[in-house]
Amino acid sequence: MRRLLAFLPTPALFLGLLAAPAAAGSMSAQLANEAAYLGDADELREALGPERSYEAFGRAGLDPQGLFRHALMGRQQDVAALLMEYGFPSSRWEAEKILGDRHMTPEVLRLFLEKVPGFAQTYGPVALLVAARTDNAGMCRLLMETGVPVTPKALAALFLHRDLDLIGDMIGHGADPYAREDGITPVELAMQWRSADLLRVLDVRGLHAERLAELERDLRPADGTEFLGSWKYHPPGGGFGEMVFTFYPDGTGLFAGGVGAAMGVWKAGGDAATIVPMDEKGQLAEEQSMVVKLTAEGLEVPSAPGGSGGPVRIARKITKADLESDWRYPPFVRMEKVVLTGGGDLLIQINRRHLSVPLERLVRAAQESPYGRTPVDGNLLRWDEFIPGAIPAVPPGSIDLPYVDRHTSPGYSVKWDKLGFDHSTMAVLKEGHSFTVFPSETSERYYGPGFERFGESVRGYAILADRPFEHGKDWVLFYFLRSKENR
Repeated sequence: MRRLLAFLPTPALFLGLLAAPAAAGSMSAQLANEAAYLGDADELREALGPERSYEAFGRAGLDPQGLFRHALMGRQQDVAALLMEYGFPSSRWEAEKILGDRHMTPEVLRLFLEKVPGFAQTYGPVALLVAARTDNAGMCRLLMETGVPVTPKALAALFLHRDLDLIGDMIGHGADPYAREDGITPVELAMQWRSADLLRVLDVRGLHAERLAELERDLRPADGTEFLGSWKYHPPGGGFGEMVFTFYPDGTGLFAGGVGAAMGVWKAGGDAATIVPMDEKGQLAEEQSMVVKLTAEGLEVPSAPGGSGGPVRIARKITKADLESDWRYPPFVRMEKVVLTGGGDLLIQINRRHLSVPLERLVRAAQESPYGRTPVDGNLLRWDEFIPGAIPAVPPGSIDLPYVDRHTSPGYSVKWDKLGFDHSTMAVLKEGHSFTVFPSETSERYYGPGFERFGESVRGYAILADRPFEHGKDWVLFYFLRSKENR
């Protein structure tokens, strides 16, 4: 479907005349984004200055869109409310972009409705359209309850997600599935896509009962429930070539790649399913059909239609945990505190969350590989294991480990046995300390559960000591998965 909205240009962030009030304090864009994510509303208020106007963002040199996105990622409603007080959003373009963010919630939308004068009238229709496109049912229902009218294109925006209950609710709030917009009605689009499920909920007058019966008879799969849902192929190492296959219960599907997407139909037989895409007018393109197979690793996808030649690709099922993973993993890592207790436990605090891990566990993990630098389960710290809040209490006899933000790696030493800042400079402890923590990137990948086939890149940190650990080296490493960062 063509995009039907006419976007307004983004207004410039005027820096203001010399007589305009200056921001009370300065803050870099990175630190401001971190403050928004962590909920430091007072710091942002100081950086933006006392005058509540949209021009404050320009005077402070800060991007309001980026600040709001980080506030959403951190679920910081106080920060979101603060940015609204300074005039965000200032345009329909800004509103549409932020409302479509995957972290947008009905709670923040309610703040917009309460704090931004005329929000429902000015931005309500675009908000409902974006909420439908992102299948945010809570936002859709809140906007409908506020009185925002439902347009045919907002109704049709739900087709890809197949939220049949929400489509029914929209019709109940006055959406007309027979209204023509952009040359087609939602009912006609459902028939063009050959979807029995969509046609059943949309054709409230029963005008197309024969066509519905025909679609049920010809396309509804008798088996193949194991295919249902969405599957994603991600090229090893990233880059072009990502593909997503979505199988709907009525025998239709959405098949997307780097060059576009197409609706289609599918039919299962045993552990295989035949996919036939459609063209823009809903005609089946038999010559582009392909067969995919279920295997123990996932969905085996051929490299080209017909399945002849080329490497085999494995698409994996997209789960609820996948969709919610970036709620658990941070967009940045701020190393705030590292403590070594008298009992040998490391207390690690990042982004105002903390975790206790035995130092002995990291040393044992280092002994699992010849050079002690391979990411394994024992030295991989998972973000969802961290406890919200700062380290509550430091046991007596503990020592603080200083953090030096300078990259170091054992790869810089000849035998990979010493940490180096580069090939000619070895890492040294911070003066007066027996331990020092450094960032330590590595090209090695984690091949643990879920990443056995291609592995996953990691972000690393090194602890340098004044004497060797049990594995014979004076450093030990721990890691985070890069793939779970919300970049």
